[in-house]
Amino acid sequence: MRNTPFTGSEKIEVPFDTLNALPIDYYNLFISDEVIELLINETSKNATQYLPLNQIKRSSRMKELLINETSKNATQYLPLNQIKRSSRMKDWKDTTCPEMRTVLGIRLWMGCVRMP
Repeated sequence: MRNTPFTGSEKIEVPFDTLNALPIDYYNLFISDEVIELLINETSKNATQYLPLNQIKRSSRMKELLINETSKNATQYLPLNQIKRSSRMKDWKDTTCPEMRTVLGIRLWMGCVRMP
């Protein structure tokens, strides 16, 4: 095996000026729009496993996905009367990209801040 000397620079390449970067710039490096969309889609699919389709307030972009998932998993649904009266699941509506980014940001922040 032949050793080849390293000729690159010893630094991490990021698509922004690190001297003027904000925490959100680093956050967006790891949490892309594709990751957010995946989380939103999976969250909505999970909701379809617990509620009948007519109980979900759905956006037009999720309508077809929810219908497809409903037909595939119809036997796994809980009847609405098995969900507690005070459950927020009865008022389920699809999450949005800004909501999901906020939730993930809060979760990350909670891991950084020490509370007594």
